[in-house]
Amino acid sequence: MTHIGITMGDPRGIGPEIVAKTYNIVSPEIRQQLRIYGDKTVLDAAARMTGISFDPKQLVITSSSIPPAGSISEPNAAHIALLAFDAAIEDAKKGLIGALVTAPVNKRRIQCIKPSFQGHTEYLAAAFGIKDVVMMFACHRHANVHSALHISLVTSHVPLKEVSSHLSKNRIFTTILMSSLALQNYFKKENPRIAVLGLNPHIGENGALGSEEKEIIIPAIEKARKEGIMCIGPLLTEIIFKNIKNIDYDCIVAMYHDQGLTPMKIICPQKSVNITLGLPFIRTSPGHGTAEDIAWTNQANETSMVSAVEMALQLLKNIT
Repeated sequence: MTHIGITMGDPRGIGPEIVAKTYNIVSPEIRQQLRIYGDKTVLDAAARMTGISFDPKQLVITSSSIPPAGSISEPNAAHIALLAFDAAIEDAKKGLIGALVTAPVNKRRIQCIKPSFQGHTEYLAAAFGIKDVVMMFACHRHANVHSALHISLVTSHVPLKEVSSHLSKNRIFTTILMSSLALQNYFKKENPRIAVLGLNPHIGENGALGSEEKEIIIPAIEKARKEGIMCIGPLLTEIIFKNIKNIDYDCIVAMYHDQGLTPMKIICPQKSVNITLGLPFIRTSPGHGTAEDIAWTNQANETSMVSAVEMALQLLKNIT
């Protein structure tokens, strides 16, 4: 049996709550595959609040804070979240888990104790010595996996003013290539069709509003086509998403975070899942943040976390 690791995320956020609720919702068969990484006090408090019981054999206790769980200091919260994540990474390296689902963390908070931290994706890439990873967001709008919407990001956690400097022909091509391979290997989609968005208004208007399309994006698309990838673009965001219920592409490649995530969250509210491409194991996460304004109030919606666990299980089955 292949185990799926789940990290509880930031204890000051909704992570512990949605982990507990997800554990309670999934089938007994799936539940037996889970290994949950986190703080004993926090997990116990989440279980009490949500009225569930964790099987102690499925918990990997990485710390034990002093209660109450909801008032842990910011530095301690960052430390607790990182301890759980690091422990899961070590188990992934040892082959003890075949997939990892990460509850959300507060990046700013972790940066206070680890300034280089940009996010789960970048941290995982560094931990495994991998240069190229891609954030792909997926949403199954219907029961058929082939109807899923996928959006991949060329840049991820980059300030908007720095996006252009992070773009290159090779980076865009790599995102297209890795997305195409993921669609084939993870989702069993033959000859996937990929649409690539532009960066500037009106696709740069022939250079008048920006040169990235002519100098970087179009050459990357042409290279992808030469490699046999069915790829079109650069296209306007409004053209791609004008028929929001029937997008006619298997994957859309966006140049920056909000360009891809805004339409994804409009089309698939509470159901989008983040998949990290390029790692030697499956990694997924819910498509939302820590939502600290409702933390420890038992109001968090676990739908995206459940989807992330189910997606990890599905991908494991597809590659074995």
